[in-house]
Amino acid sequence: MTEPDQFPKHSPLAQSITRDGKTVSVEIYEDGEGGWLLEVVDEYVREEKEVVLNSGEMLIAWIYIYNRPTGALEEISSGDFLRVNDI
Repeated sequence: MTEPDQFPKHSPLAQSITRDGKTVSVEIYEDGEGGWLLEVVDEYVREEKEVVLNSGEMLIAWIYIYNRPTGALEEISSGDFLRVNDI
């Protein structure tokens, strides 16, 4: 008895490529219908910035900036993405 195939199957050709400090992940999956799905995932842009805590203290922190167009996205007015669904 064999186990049923599980999809999506990850291709061994998938890889991450880094050049000039930028990384792009190339994911390739079998779609279960004889085709392949290609997904290219850009790494978030990481920058070192000066930030101000609620206490007023300033420090340097790494921030991650979303590296995709945001025009069609809804703004999170509170700025707290962890509480976006709280009403």
